Amino acid sequence: MNPLTEMPYWKTARGRHSRAGLAFDYCDVAVVTNIGDGDHLGLSDINTPKTGQSKAVHCRIRGASGVAVLNATIPWWWKWPSLPGGVVFFAIDGNHPVIVRHRGRAAGAAVFVRDGQIVLAEGDREEVLMSLERLPLTRGGQVAFQVENTLAAVAAAWSLKVPADLILAQADRLPPIWKKCRPIQCVEMDGATVVVDYGHNTHSFRRCSTRWQSSRMSVRTVVYSTPATAAIAI
Repeated sequence: MNPLTEMPYWKTARGRHSRAGLAFDYCDVAVVTNIGDGDHLGLSDINTPKTGQSKAVHCRIRGASGVAVLNATIPWWWKWPSLPGGVVFFAIDGNHPVIVRHRGRAAGAAVFVRDGQIVLAEGDREEVLMSLERLPLTRGGQVAFQVENTLAAVAAAWSLKVPADLILAQADRLPPIWKKCRPIQCVEMDGATVVVDYGHNTHSFRRCSTRWQSSRMSVRTVVYSTPATAAIAI
């Protein structure tokens, strides 16, 4: 309702909109970053990861020109019935079968990484947008989930016709992960890299444990506990 607002953004949590519905009637771009393999199951009659696609309810209230930005690695998106509007898939691997199939169908759009560069693709046409080295948020591409989040954000901006130079300018302003993006903390000290993260299910833990596999660390030590253990320790 504020006349100065040009573009509102909402984060829609599955649990909240399952209980109370969405806070808006329609959207121009709907983004679904990921669906884990066991998060919050048993709530609101959602008992399997596949029924977790209720997280994407906002994809179904887009207008005819609306766009859904979807993670290509979630295996059932491409099996969905036709959604209103267009779809932009994102994935780190541009050769992912879903992206290859999508690009071959009516010049489908996708955002992915090739040789450390973020690529915008539409059918056979490709445009290199930027290098991951420009994004401290991704730690030079080492933090895979932040690369995926960046691809999703770029795809959303691209779908809204935001000029490439503005996307680049905003990307340069993203802070390093160890300064602003809690709960992740990364500290360099005495020649070692200390990473503190919070993953509240097995899916998150697997992502945490493999997140730094592309780095050049010769020795790695992983220490983990559960919130319940931490509470007892206190």
